[in-house]
Amino acid sequence: MAKSILHKFVSAVADGADATLVRPQSNWDADHDFWLGIRSVTGTTDTIAHSDHFSLITYNNAAAIAVTVPAPSGGNMPSGWETRARNSGAGAVTFTGGGGATINGLASVTLNQNDALELFSNGTPAYQAVITRAAAAASTAPVQFGGSLTYVSTTALKFAPFNGAYIMLNGAQRAIPSGGIAGLTNTAAFVNGVGGSSLVQNTTYYVYVFDNAGTLTADFSTTGHATSATAGNVGTEIKTGDDTRSLIGIIRTDAGTPGIFADSVTKRFVRSWFNKPTVTMGANFTATRATASQTFAEINSEIRLAFVVWATDVVVASTGGGVAAGTAGATCLTGIGWDGAVDANRCIVNSGYFFGAAAITQPKSLTEGYHYVTMMGMSVGGYSTTWGNIGFQFLTAEIAPGA
Repeated sequence: MAKSILHKFVSAVADGADATLVRPQSNWDADHDFWLGIRSVTGTTDTIAHSDHFSLITYNNAAAIAVTVPAPSGGNMPSGWETRARNSGAGAVTFTGGGGATINGLASVTLNQNDALELFSNGTPAYQAVITRAAAAASTAPVQFGGSLTYVSTTALKFAPFNGAYIMLNGAQRAIPSGGIAGLTNTAAFVNGVGGSSLVQNTTYYVYVFDNAGTLTADFSTTGHATSATAGNVGTEIKTGDDTRSLIGIIRTDAGTPGIFADSVTKRFVRSWFNKPTVTMGANFTATRATASQTFAEINSEIRLAFVVWATDVVVASTGGGVAAGTAGATCLTGIGWDGAVDANRCIVNSGYFFGAAAITQPKSLTEGYHYVTMMGMSVGGYSTTWGNIGFQFLTAEIAPGA
């Protein structure tokens, strides 16, 4: 429908007799119609232009479309400039600021099929946008959010649907591909936002998912996470300060160049944010082990269990086995060591030549990230004390999700 515009002041000059000339009263006082422009895009790339002012841009492609929004410059996109866009196709349309431009404070926003956007300029690179999400059909089943990050091999992980097939990303409900998202490898990956990178050994990374030109892709990052307070994305766990990255897990790389993935009964180095499982670990001495240390020391590293946890996880460790000293009347202490330290008053004291069994179970809440648990002992008086002398000495741990 045409927009009608009238001049603010009416003309007092009467029309002349010649109707072929512009008439100062009739032509000046008449309604002046103008029409909004329409531009159609069917390719996979586009750049918003100054000429798109008061226009509707329609996007329609089965594949993803990448759209650049330049920052205002040289009189283009001045304050008051606006345009509208709608995605009619199945491929996601991602609008990314160029030249330092942002959209609602974000580096990019994405329109799924039938979503619409109104983009406004205030003359600065900080564009404002009103995004209208397509309403789900009345017959559509409720969206079930889920997914799980799992270990595949030393060079690959997988984030695929599990107890749900959707994830919230930058304010949009995104379907998790049945075969999993892209980029979960230890080479040619996104690391701290840089593509084509390799993971570093013995490093803890948070794993985020982002929209890489329409493809859900992993980004390994050393930056922690926070709960989003951005309208439309409230409650989503994101990379701190970045709504374009949603959290899916935490991992630690094992030794190697590049760093490799690990998941075994002694190294639980992959932990999903969604559908956190309860996992168990265990190890034992393969021979009797001894120490004469007069302070708590790790008896032998072969019994060590290493893992990554969330701040809400609870770890329960247990150890048991035989203990003996070569000197009558000696005293030794056995404890569970968390990152090489025994909690006060959480150890077993034995006295005598042959001490017998020493068994301890201890639950522990740890800070988020990498930790290890081990068996520690000390000998009062510095006499050599052995563990596992009656044929066994074990350490187990269970990691369970908390609240």
